[in-house]
Amino acid sequence: MKKNPYLPVILVTIVILILTSIPKVPTPQTTVHFLDKIAHLLIYFVWGYAITRVWRIKTNRTKLFTLSITAIIILFPTFDELHQFLIPARNPSFLDWLCDFTGAVAGFSIFAKIGKRTNKTTEKQ
Repeated sequence: MKKNPYLPVILVTIVILILTSIPKVPTPQTTVHFLDKIAHLLIYFVWGYAITRVWRIKTNRTKLFTLSITAIIILFPTFDELHQFLIPARNPSFLDWLCDFTGAVAGFSIFAKIGKRTNKTTEKQ
């Protein structure tokens, strides 16, 4: 059975949309400040990694493909934050968006670079 590289992106996107559509997300009592920002960063880091899987299947990456991936990485976190205007007891936050965007870029960049190294090592053998 062939693995679908789009499935992780779809699943993580659904999880993000479900979580950001809950009116009041319960948060644990903790002494860690900005726990919600860490959560934003981590979930979008995973989402960025999932996008890397799609990036890797495309061997001849055109400028349009690269631009599309870049636009998705910028726009999805933006729309995710803005859609919170529609959710009772939620509101968009620039700091949340910044954590979302930073996590996505970090997840994508790290795993894209690891993939390049892996491909170069495989080609040499």
